[in-house]
Amino acid sequence: MDASLDFRGILIWSFACGLVSSSAYLAYYKGLEKGPVSVVSSAASAWLAVCVLFSIFLFGESVSLPQATLMFFILVGIVLLSQSPSHEKIFGSGLAWALLAMLILGWAMAVLPRLSDAAGPFFSVLILKTMGGVGALLILRSAKISIIMPQGRNLWRAIGLAGSIDAAGFIFFNLGVSFLPVVIVAPIVAAHPLATVILAVILFKERPRKIQWAGVLITILAVITLSAIFG
Repeated sequence: MDASLDFRGILIWSFACGLVSSSAYLAYYKGLEKGPVSVVSSAASAWLAVCVLFSIFLFGESVSLPQATLMFFILVGIVLLSQSPSHEKIFGSGLAWALLAMLILGWAMAVLPRLSDAAGPFFSVLILKTMGGVGALLILRSAKISIIMPQGRNLWRAIGLAGSIDAAGFIFFNLGVSFLPVVIVAPIVAAHPLATVILAVILFKERPRKIQWAGVLITILAVITLSAIFG
C-alpha cells in the first residue's frame, strides 16, 4: 500500500463518514416506503444545505453572498424537479425519514473530502462503500430485519450497474473537491435530480410537468453560473 496514506486519518474518517453513510440510505428507502417519491426526494436532496453548513462551521470553509444566492436557486430548482409527474399532492409520513437521510448524507458528504485527503480519491470510496455495507448490516441485524437476496441475473446486473454508477459519482465528487471547495462542488453534485428528469424523458418517455421544466431551467442556469464564477 502507498506509504503516503494517513492511516490515523483513515481510521477516524472511516467511522465518521463510511459507517454512518449507510444510515442515510436506509432512512431514504424507509421514507420511500412510507411516503410519495416527490416529497421524500425533495427533502433528501436538500443534503447540500447541510453539507455546506457543516463545511463552513466545522471545517472553516467560506462562501460569498453571490455563491450563497446561487446555492439557494439550485435548491429551489431541486425542489421543483422533484415534484411528482402527476398533479396529486399527497404528503405521507415518509418526510421524517427523508429529513433524517438529508442530515446524515449532508454530514457524510462534508466529511468525505477528509477521508479522501487521508486515503486518496479512489481508495476512500472503497472504504466508504465497505464501511457503509458493514453499517447497513449491523443496523439490519440489530433491528431484526431479514435480508432477502435478489433472484435472477438481470436483477444482479441492474444492482451491479447502479452500484458502479453510484461509486463513480462519489469518485468524481472527490476529484472535484481536490480542486475546489466543498461549498462549490456540493451544490453542483446535488443537482442530480436534473439527470433523473432528463433520463426519464429519454428512456421512459415520461412527460414532466411545467413546474419540473421550470426546475430544469433554474437548476441549469444556477449550476452554469456557479461553475463560471469559480471556473
